[in-house]
Amino acid sequence: VVMLQEVDTGRPTSYMIDNALWLARRLDMKEVYLPTLEHLTGIALLSRYPILDTDTLLLPSELEQTGIIWAELDVGGEPV
Repeated sequence: VVMLQEVDTGRPTSYMIDNALWLARRLDMKEVYLPTLEHLTGIALLSRYPILDTDTLLLPSELEQTGIIWAELDVGGEPV
């Protein structure tokens, strides 16, 4: 499981590439992404374990928006 922050998606500085999706495909992992700043950057979870369920929450902020990703994974047949 890998957690990422400040992940670009569709920004010219990243050649308009969705970095979380690109990295997940390159590493053969599943991906959950939460956009936090004008849908151009965000946080992401990458997992080799199957993702059973997810939820996201944007947190209140006076400055830059941030959030939380919650995920339930199938680890060896057990939900974690």
